[in-house]
Amino acid sequence: ARTIMDDVLHTLSPLSPLFHLPHTRVVQLPQRTTVVPFPGWDSNNTNSAIYHIFQCGPTSNVTDCCLDILEDVGKARAFDMLRTKEQIGYIVWSGSAEAHGDTRYYVRVQSPKYDPHHMMERIEHFVSTLIETVEGMSAEEFEEYKLSVIEQKMEKDLSLGDVTARLYYEMVHQQFKWSRLEDDVAVLKKLEQSEFINFVQSHLHETSRRVLSIHLYGKDKEVQAYEREDVEVVSVPAHEFKRRAPLYPAAQ
Repeated sequence: ARTIMDDVLHTLSPLSPLFHLPHTRVVQLPQRTTVVPFPGWDSNNTNSAIYHIFQCGPTSNVTDCCLDILEDVGKARAFDMLRTKEQIGYIVWSGSAEAHGDTRYYVRVQSPKYDPHHMMERIEHFVSTLIETVEGMSAEEFEEYKLSVIEQKMEKDLSLGDVTARLYYEMVHQQFKWSRLEDDVAVLKKLEQSEFINFVQSHLHETSRRVLSIHLYGKDKEVQAYEREDVEVVSVPAHEFKRRAPLYPAAQ
């Protein structure tokens, strides 16, 4: 084992120190809804789709925990409203995610019947009801959601693959928070309901949210214009849009 370790260190020693390696930076979206439309690539495909992303800023234990709770609160409600009751699409999915240190809450819908313009309107309506749900939540309900997330984080890894994936994530993203789950649990236990409400309001409310809405139009669906001051349709190449936007700090 010592020989193998010596060989690894000898091989890696010429590489640049970690702090010299480049870090991926993430664009900070403007404080409005940015729509990126795409005509369908398959002229025979009737499906349209939307990926509606609420940018929630750089990752932190508090941000991640608030998103975990929000995901639990919103997942069943999104499916019930958009899929079961309104039937705007046969695929409806909501949740939270993080990439390169940037966090987000999202709603995805795919539909052969409605275009992305209509789907975005219904998603925005759902989000407004989600905010109302969070604001009207009792202290007992909030504690139940907290406990549910804590139990999920305290579950033991079921396989060596789970352990590897969790640790590999820290290395790939150069964050190295080996005690991330334990730290999240400690934050959740202290998290106040008012903090969670403020988080949801600041990132989901129409006056303060930063949204990227990707629209894919299916067969016989025409790309539509928006006559709203809070909506900007991107009409420049992606690299130009990113070039003129500010960047979040590199993830630590």
